[in-house]
Amino acid sequence: MISALTLSFKRTLASTVVATLVFLPIAADRGMAQAASRPGLVAPATGDKAPSEELGRGATVALPPTSPEFEARIKAIPLIPNEDLIDPRAFDVDQAAFDRVFSHHRLPVDNLRIHFVMGGKGPPVLLLHGWPTSWYEWWRVMPLLAANYTLVVPDLPGIGRSEGSPTTERKREIAEVMLRLMSQLGFERFSVVGHDWGTPTGYAMAYLAPERIEKLLISESTIPGLDVPGIASWERFNSMWWHHLFHMQAGTPELLVTGRERQYLDSKYRAWVFNYEKAFTPDYLDAFVTAYTQPGSLTAGFGLYRALDDDAADNREFLKAKGKLKLPVMVVTGRYQVNDGLQRQIIPVVDDYRGAIIDDCQHFLMIEAPHTFARIVDDFLQGRPVSKAASRQGQP
Repeated sequence: MISALTLSFKRTLASTVVATLVFLPIAADRGMAQAASRPGLVAPATGDKAPSEELGRGATVALPPTSPEFEARIKAIPLIPNEDLIDPRAFDVDQAAFDRVFSHHRLPVDNLRIHFVMGGKGPPVLLLHGWPTSWYEWWRVMPLLAANYTLVVPDLPGIGRSEGSPTTERKREIAEVMLRLMSQLGFERFSVVGHDWGTPTGYAMAYLAPERIEKLLISESTIPGLDVPGIASWERFNSMWWHHLFHMQAGTPELLVTGRERQYLDSKYRAWVFNYEKAFTPDYLDAFVTAYTQPGSLTAGFGLYRALDDDAADNREFLKAKGKLKLPVMVVTGRYQVNDGLQRQIIPVVDDYRGAIIDDCQHFLMIEAPHTFARIVDDFLQGRPVSKAASRQGQP
């Protein structure tokens, strides 16, 4: 009787915790996104006294410094209308035509077998996904870019159809795997487009092999270890996203999410997609749940967060040892998610920066605004100014 009651209690407790993890984070994530959509999450420095952030129990630390010149650069980032919202055909993909252009492959890299989709014509471009997605997050933009670029679209190590258990999800290690993958394909020089944790992976690639990366476009993420001038230190910025801290815990996320992957992942998509009902069609949920219910995929995905402390140390060492990145770097974010947070991190550490923020858009730019995002990517890779931009002046 006691053991039965104990088991019943444990099951009830687990169900309660999971329900909390599924439903409360939607409100928390949306609140965070709304806060991030307002430039000046923490007031920029004014006058002689630098602002500070409260660390608890009355302790404070000075915010990373900003300046009127820096804030002017932030204000000048173009706001791009999300025109996909008004076109009912924007989210359609001809799957038969897609399959004629793209094909699935696996290649051994060290002790892993990396799955990737490849197709198109032109200069090579590597597309790197993040969490909680797979190669399939790029599905809508791939046909839009295939006429001008040869696209290589992998599942990150240990996730989805990629086989083998990576020893670490440290971004510099993933970057090494991606560099070796591209070498095996015969691409010694190429551009990288990263999203979410594909962003710091691409950033690491640019430091590890700058002679091989033509251009780098990064989106909707953060670079571990880099402060966010005028907003927060890296440590504080990282702690503002509750799921970062949850996923970093060893074993606990797997214990609570295994068997409930669909509910937990869908809670993130509902919180992070601006127009969920229209943009996030059921095939995405099915594809991503399938990816993260493969053996080891859930742990590999959480491992992307567990490596953040190591990633922060790596990125600080990159900057200290090698200085600013010299290659062209573009930052694209959604107005109602990361907003200018990533822009603030990148501007001080690159020599050749450009940026854009997509309006009426949250985290999944390539899903929510496929044509708009593809046009920005193409403009950047072709060396053109970002087209169809609206001024940020007067934006709340």
